[in-house]
Amino acid sequence: MKKLFLTLTFAMISYLGFSQSCCELKKDDMQLWASTKEFQKAHALPLPYTHVSKVGGEMITFNTADGQKANAFFIKPLNLPVITYLFIRNGGV
Repeated sequence: MKKLFLTLTFAMISYLGFSQSCCELKKDDMQLWASTKEFQKAHALPLPYTHVSKVGGEMITFNTADGQKANAFFIKPLNLPVITYLFIRNGGV
């Protein structure tokens, strides 16, 4: 029991001592350079992008378990019975 306690204590100290904190954000040289007005003026804003699918499909909206709305791009199968859907999550929490 003493070995288990010491092992867990050591593991927690190591984890807390070497883990990264979200509150200690440090700016490196690249971030500082990219935040200058000269850098921003030298890089034009990207043009708006509208996706055109080669296989068809449409944007859909559906309710989630937490009561919010979610968006997805739905591609209907070609002449096949649908028994499975693949959801790909991109970003968010």
